[in-house]
Amino acid sequence: MFSNVAAAATSVWNGPSSLAGATRNISDSFEVPGNATVIDAWLHVDESGYLEDGAGITWSGEDVPSNFSAGQFDDSLMGKFDGAMSLAPDSAISNIDTFNSATLQLPIAWTQTGTLWEAVNPTGLGGTVAGSTRTLAHGFVPAAAADGGVVAGTLPGQALASGSSGALAAPQFSIPQPISNFNFTFAHWHHLDVKDGAWVEYKLDNGNWTYIEPVGGYPSTISTNASIPLGANGSGFGVFGDGNHSSWTSSTFNLDNLTGISNASQMQFRFQVWTDSNNTLRPGWFIDDFEITNVGNSIGVWHHGCYSQTTSNCFYSNNAQGAMESEINLSASTAGAKVVTRLEFDLEGSSYDNFCVELSTNNGTTWTDISSSSSSTATSCRSRTGAIPGSGYTLPNGNTVVDDSGGFVELEFPIPATMIGSTTASKIRYVVQTDSSVQYGTPQDTKEGLSVSWFKVVNSGATVYTKSLSTSSSATHYGISGSADDWAFLQIGSGGLSISYSLEDSSALPPGGWSTSNAAGQTGWEFGSLCSTFTDGPSSFPSASLGFATNLCGDYNSSSDNSLISPNYFVPLGASARFVWKHWMCSEDTYDGGILYYSVNDGA
Repeated sequence: MFSNVAAAATSVWNGPSSLAGATRNISDSFEVPGNATVIDAWLHVDESGYLEDGAGITWSGEDVPSNFSAGQFDDSLMGKFDGAMSLAPDSAISNIDTFNSATLQLPIAWTQTGTLWEAVNPTGLGGTVAGSTRTLAHGFVPAAAADGGVVAGTLPGQALASGSSGALAAPQFSIPQPISNFNFTFAHWHHLDVKDGAWVEYKLDNGNWTYIEPVGGYPSTISTNASIPLGANGSGFGVFGDGNHSSWTSSTFNLDNLTGISNASQMQFRFQVWTDSNNTLRPGWFIDDFEITNVGNSIGVWHHGCYSQTTSNCFYSNNAQGAMESEINLSASTAGAKVVTRLEFDLEGSSYDNFCVELSTNNGTTWTDISSSSSSTATSCRSRTGAIPGSGYTLPNGNTVVDDSGGFVELEFPIPATMIGSTTASKIRYVVQTDSSVQYGTPQDTKEGLSVSWFKVVNSGATVYTKSLSTSSSATHYGISGSADDWAFLQIGSGGLSISYSLEDSSALPPGGWSTSNAAGQTGWEFGSLCSTFTDGPSSFPSASLGFATNLCGDYNSSSDNSLISPNYFVPLGASARFVWKHWMCSEDTYDGGILYYSVNDGA
């Protein structure tokens, strides 16, 4: 913009509307009156057609005034930066992201060496599918994930090159105390040449990566050409990979007696793959469904909601309708039989956040409510009369509680007469439903929601069936009709640890290093297309059809604190840099808002 001091006039651009090619000369683009004084000028270049130009390369010499004054050079620039020759474009020119494509990226806390590992949904790998196996030109890969939809794999869709190696490191976690039955289990699929191999390593605190063997040992050995990792038993050590494809299999590593583990506070695993320089090319290794457990002196329960060991309070998810179900045997039940269950609840209650208990005698096809005033499940749980805790729930001891049961209690629910003595496949399920506002029961603390320890079938005081929910395999869980599902197996008490993870937070993000950091249980930042059914936001993105939003298809979460993080940008010494972005915002006045932060130390 060029302005005359007296008239504050603006000069209009008269040049071409677009530029193409590596260079383009233009003239007479602005016309300024001869008697005008330029007091401010700027030029904004839109992103159409422009690509990120990288970090730039410069050649700096000693601090001598005559640097680069002798000799010849081509396609380079002097004078841009003092004492340096520009050998390639620099970031002061432009870094432009148009968000016109998306790829799955490894979760933010996972790191790799060797650039072999990627997050992928196996259903998009092509080939021919027969059962659980997908056949590609170079071998056999999984047709689908072991759990959920996303796995980590080595160059998915391609063959691993000969003479390659790379490791994928999982996030660090705190070691529980006391250690007892401390195990790491994961699902994996490998198809490697008989000379190649894959194995697991661990690290305690900031120590060295150390080779570890699964329970029962590795099924094969690697070529003697491979370097021997720390802790392995010499040349040709044990590995996964024997020339055949494995299908999905589960491997467990016992950690109780590892050297130094009782004195360490942090632990980490990584997955290493190596191929021989003279091998048959194969797909490599796919991993999924990780579980870390320790019994210690704890008890195991199934819990829907939140549980924090590091903060003074936590929040369960909004708009949840999570179901945890397990098999139950009703064949020995007689008239008047009841289901007795041990549980603990801390929910908002009223008509907002509640739980219900249901039975099925047709393997989960239809359900009958046994905890509310009506057996019908036509309405959702929190809308049923008698949902727990409602506006107050009377415990068997006569005490009436509102939000919080005050610890574990035993509740009794009559078995419907039509289900007494049933010999068909029967199930019980616990359903927790929450609304869109408050995310805790009062008073708020470190465990909110519903915890279930066991259930029994009791005839006139005599127990005829008991099911403990003290292991992760004792029940299954899901969100009803796609709703949020907070169910998880927890080890509560001294040393109790249960971590389950399946790479489902591998975001579909634009290439180049963009990432998100969203609070647990919240939608937060999403990348993709705007939903046409959501009318509270903008009707379209200004460039291409993709972009970021704090919930692409609905309003942002309450009590949110979520971050969208850009890639690193290189700003050369002496350069003048600006960060410009297009955004649309609507938030609650004086309460909610957004802000831009910057970091010069990679977020530390």
